[in-house]
Amino acid sequence: MNSKLYSFLFAFFVITTLQAQLHLPLQFKEDVVKWSELSWMDGQNSHDQWVYMASPPKIIRDTVYLFMNYYQKEVEDGKNYGYCGYIIKKLNIKSGEKYWETQRKYKEYGNRKILSKPLFKDGTIEIALYDESHAIGINTDWYQCYPASITIDKSKGQIIDSNYVDKTDMLLPRLRSFGEVNINNETRPTIYKTEEGFSHIRSWLNEFLKSNIDNNGTLNHLDSIKFPKRNYDIWSQTFERVTSDTFWFVMFNKATNWADIEVLIARYNKDWNLDTVYNVSEHFVKPYTSGGVYFIDNGYFVVGTKYNDLINKTLKESEYMFDKSGNFIDSISFTLKPGIDDTIRYGWLRPLVDRKHNRLLMTQSRQNHYTESTYFEMYENIGDSLHRINRVHVEGVRDHFRVNYATMLENGDILMYIQQFTDPINNGDHWFSWLMLDGEKMNIISSSHDVIQGTRKHTLYPNPTSGTIHINGLETPVLVTISNVGGQHVKVYQDIKDEVDISDLPAGMYILDIRGKDFREQHKVVKME
Repeated sequence: MNSKLYSFLFAFFVITTLQAQLHLPLQFKEDVVKWSELSWMDGQNSHDQWVYMASPPKIIRDTVYLFMNYYQKEVEDGKNYGYCGYIIKKLNIKSGEKYWETQRKYKEYGNRKILSKPLFKDGTIEIALYDESHAIGINTDWYQCYPASITIDKSKGQIIDSNYVDKTDMLLPRLRSFGEVNINNETRPTIYKTEEGFSHIRSWLNEFLKSNIDNNGTLNHLDSIKFPKRNYDIWSQTFERVTSDTFWFVMFNKATNWADIEVLIARYNKDWNLDTVYNVSEHFVKPYTSGGVYFIDNGYFVVGTKYNDLINKTLKESEYMFDKSGNFIDSISFTLKPGIDDTIRYGWLRPLVDRKHNRLLMTQSRQNHYTESTYFEMYENIGDSLHRINRVHVEGVRDHFRVNYATMLENGDILMYIQQFTDPINNGDHWFSWLMLDGEKMNIISSSHDVIQGTRKHTLYPNPTSGTIHINGLETPVLVTISNVGGQHVKVYQDIKDEVDISDLPAGMYILDIRGKDFREQHKVVKME
C-alpha cells in the first residue's frame, strides 16, 4: 500500500543527479522536532547505511527500546552480505537521551541473521533471532533458518548471554518466515523466545503452523491451526501479538477483478484457539482496484483500498480504522488529481492513528519541484472533505524522506522512523532516523477535533461515548444534526437543551453540527459499543 504510492498513475520521479544530503538526521524549518536519533552502523561507509526496523518499539513509561536490522547493500570483497547485523537502543522518550546502544555485525556469507521478537523480563531482554544457513540469495524469503537468541542487560545494554543451535545437525528442523505478503511486499520473520525455548509461527496455504522448539533447536510439538473461513482468495494478511495473551490475524481477501473484497479480523487466545472473527467488510466503499492490510498499532487495525480511475485520471486512497472489538472507528480518503498532483517530483502518503482523539489521520511528504523543499503535512477528515492540520518544511531542497513507521503517544507526540535520501531510486544514498514530533506544535493537542468551526463555546462529554452526549454551556435550545464520516445525515434533533442520545447508532466516528441563534459549531465524536 505505501510503497511508491503514486508511481503507477503519475509521472512521479524525475531522474536527475542529486548532491549529497545536507541535514542528518532530518531537520524541519519549523521548530517541531523534540529529538532525533540517527541509525548508524559503525565501520560502514556513509552510503551503505540501510537500517530497517525489526520490531515495533517497546515503550515503557518514559523509556523506549528500538530494534533495527542492518542490511549491507554494497559489495565487500566480492561478496554481498545482505542482512548481517543489528542495532538496539534505549532512549529517554521525552528528551531523546541515549542510555545505551548495542551493535553487532556478522560477516558470514550466505548465513544471514535478523532480529525477530523481544521478550521483556524484570532486568533483561531476551530477543529471538533468525539464524539462516546457506541462503541462496540476499533478497530471498527467510528459509532454512534456525532459532537463536541473545539476552541483554536492560540497564547497561550489554549482551550477557546468547544461544545458537548446532547448525551442522541435519536432523534439526529449519524454519521459515511468517510467509505473508504485506504492504511492503516483504515477509516478516516471526519467532518468539519462551521459557522452554522458542515458539515459531508462520502461515502456509490455509493454516498457521506453530512450532514449539527447545533451546537446542529440537522440535517438541507442531500445531496446525486453520485460518478463519473466507469467501475469496487471500490478497494481503498480517499477524501480530497485540497483548501478552492474544494473537491477531488480519486477512484481506478479494474477488475476481476486484468486484468485491472481504476483510476479517481474527483473535486467537494464548493457546492459539480461535476466539472471535470480526467481518468488517461492510465498511469499505466501492469501487476499488487495489488494497491490503496496512498495520496494527496499539490495538487498532488499519486497512486500506485504492481506486485508480483511468477515465478521470485520479487515484483515491482510502484507509479504514477498527478497534479490537471489530468496531469501525474512522476512515479517511485522499484523492490525487490531474493538474494538481501529476507534476510533483516526490510524494508519499501514510495513515496515522490519532490516539489523542481516537481517529485516523493522513500524512503526506511531498516535493513539488526540485528547487523547493519537501514538506510534511497532516490531514483530518471532516465530513466528506479533508482539512489540513499542519504543514512543516524540510531543511534543504535535496532532503527527501518517507515515513516507514509512525505511532502516536497518548500525549499526542508522534514517534516516526523515517527513510531519508537524495535519490528515490534504490541506488541513491539512504539513511534512517527516529524522530519525535511535538504534538502540540503539530496542532494535534489543540487540533480542530474538539471544535471544527467557529470559536469554542461549548464542550461535549463523554467522548468516546456509548450513548448519551452532554453538551455543556447551552443557554438556549439548539438544532443538532448528526452526520457520518461520509457526510450523510443520520439524525436531526430539534430544541436540544443539554444532551443527545446516539445509542442506536453503529459504532464509529460522527460529526455533530450544533446550531444556535448566533453560533454554529461542529464536533467529532466517537460512538463505542
